[in-house]
Amino acid sequence: MQVSRTNKRPVSPVEVWTERGIQVLNRVFVRGIPNKMTELQLEILFGGMGYEVRNVRIVEDIKTGESKGYGFVTFRTEDEARKVQEMGVVQWNGRVLQLDRAVKRKTMLRLLKQQQQQFAMSQGTLPVYFMAQPPDSALPVLMEGQVWCQENQMLPIENWMPLMQG
Repeated sequence: MQVSRTNKRPVSPVEVWTERGIQVLNRVFVRGIPNKMTELQLEILFGGMGYEVRNVRIVEDIKTGESKGYGFVTFRTEDEARKVQEMGVVQWNGRVLQLDRAVKRKTMLRLLKQQQQQFAMSQGTLPVYFMAQPPDSALPVLMEGQVWCQENQMLPIENWMPLMQG
């Protein structure tokens, strides 16, 4: 079992664009992490299965510092991450941890916004936002620094709901 002392080894993530965002192929999303579980314990859990863990991050609430119950484990290879992901779940002290793909969603939205702003500046205009997708599309739209998702139809505007602040 290989366990790092610092838990912050250099990592070269393998990233792929998907419809959900940028998927990091050598990273796994872990859901259902108990509040008392530490990053070292999570690293030991997967390291004890024979996988080489490169980095572990349990996401914490900024204000309280408490675990939000999910995190990310980065492995040496995408093959290791795929095998862990295929397990679907793993148990730790009687608790079930759910495993899934790690997707960078905010990064994708930030890149989209940056590209849109660069294009608008190159044209000497302010960005204009419009929905170019069919009404049944679930794709979000960036408007005035916020991401919007259409609930039902293209019109009226009251059916648009903000997803997150930009």
